[in-house]
Amino acid sequence: CNYTGGEFSLIRTQILIDERHHRFLIQEARSKKISISEVVRNLIEEKQKELSAAQAKGAMEMIKEAVSGPADSIHHDEVLYR
Repeated sequence: CNYTGGEFSLIRTQILIDERHHRFLIQEARSKKISISEVVRNLIEEKQKELSAAQAKGAMEMIKEAVSGPADSIHHDEVLYR
């Protein structure tokens, strides 16, 4: 089943979790006064952002390591036009 919720379509799904995780979701939902579904969506969104940031950081590290030699990018004109 699909439901329209705001700017996006929601898809009904079913998951099996252990009792400890269920209690956590209930506590989060009660403390934030939102549904368990909203708690799960928020946790997924946070994890996606975390992974995207980690991937971006990893890409920057790869770029830094790909360039060898002195760090002359600040004085590139002097290096290029010697």
